[in-house]
Amino acid sequence: MRVRRLLLATLSSLLALSGCAGLHEKTVPFVYLANGASDATGVGATPQTAGYVFLITRKLDHRIPGVRLINLGVPGAGIDRIKEQVGLAQQRGTTADLVTVWTGANDLVRGDDPRLFRDELRDLRDLLRSLRDDISSTIVVANLPDITMLPRFRASPHSLGDA
Repeated sequence: MRVRRLLLATLSSLLALSGCAGLHEKTVPFVYLANGASDATGVGATPQTAGYVFLITRKLDHRIPGVRLINLGVPGAGIDRIKEQVGLAQQRGTTADLVTVWTGANDLVRGDDPRLFRDELRDLRDLLRSLRDDISSTIVVANLPDITMLPRFRASPHSLGDA
């Protein structure tokens, strides 16, 4: 089941990226590239299109009609998977006016050792450097919420591993 979900997520990301090469040539007024896990895909919002990525897109489109959303969110993704998605965008020559990144929750929920978390911070710095150098100079990074306060987490701390 997990392999099938990852395969579907990767295929949807490839489809999203298939139209991205040369996208920023005046044909699209504003490109928004979203990266993350289930948060970026709207999981947990009701309806899913009320998730933050979709809300940002609608607000931007209201001000700049014709906004193009490239959503590379992968449910269950950790920093390693998000780096892979950004690598695909780089290979396609994708550029964006805005990039959002929200990572860390899945890495934390999986119970990564604190020493590994330091390595992931290095991974995050590398990811942000790649985004800045190759994709966009405007990057917004979401902070890690205190998920221990969520009733779902308190009831079953290890059930959020695919958030």
